[in-house]
Amino acid sequence: MLRFLALSPDAQAYYDGLEQRRLNARNHLRKILALAEVYPADLVARAISDGLAFQAFSAEYVTNILEARARALPEAGPLLLTRCQDLLDIDIAPQTSALMRPML
Repeated sequence: MLRFLALSPDAQAYYDGLEQRRLNARNHLRKILALAEVYPADLVARAISDGLAFQAFSAEYVTNILEARARALPEAGPLLLTRCQDLLDIDIAPQTSALMRPML
């Protein structure tokens, strides 16, 4: 229990939520501690804080948030065009309107 409480300042409140909502709170506690062995402590602490904020008390929630954040892709950067032909200069022929065509 002390290892769990050392994970986050919100750990005690999260554990209280587990106790109130789950029959097997100790099992969830063990799973979250196992996640702390795999993921950095700051990420686990953030997931616990998010779970507390959203009132989502389960080891599965903590697992899902950690996995989702691990999969997050970096934001795409701007498109860099390095050759003149890549500048997308397109010549488009002017259209003639039906009103401007001579009548036959």
